[in-house]
Amino acid sequence: MPPPCTTASILPSLSSRPRLGAIYLSLGECHLTRAFTSRIDVANRAGVPLILAGIIPPENEAYFRDEVEPRLGPNVRFVGPVDMSQKSRLYSGALAFLHLVTYDEAFGLTMVEAMACGCPVIAFRRGSVPEVVADTENRFHNE
Repeated sequence: MPPPCTTASILPSLSSRPRLGAIYLSLGECHLTRAFTSRIDVANRAGVPLILAGIIPPENEAYFRDEVEPRLGPNVRFVGPVDMSQKSRLYSGALAFLHLVTYDEAFGLTMVEAMACGCPVIAFRRGSVPEVVADTENRFHNE
């Protein structure tokens, strides 16, 4: 069985890895269990701008409108869905990828994509995180 994605589709070439600056990145479906508001809070507390990317399913539009949208501003931007080329640029240019889900996710493909692009992952120790993200000097998870 082939892998769910090929690294060639997301890996930037080593000679073209422009940094976006000191920003955090969060990519995924906007949903309460994916804790977009916690990601915003972490970025604000750290004083690091945040780019949120992903889809807003119709059933989660109220959550986005009521909880996420009021927190957007100059340091927190929502860019909507991104294609593979945009993902690669965002992952490779970010200071860190925030994966702060509030449920026991079976597997986090976005964590693997981020690490494949050289982007450290900051995550809660839940679900598959301890198996996917090694606790090292450039990747860590928290209780």
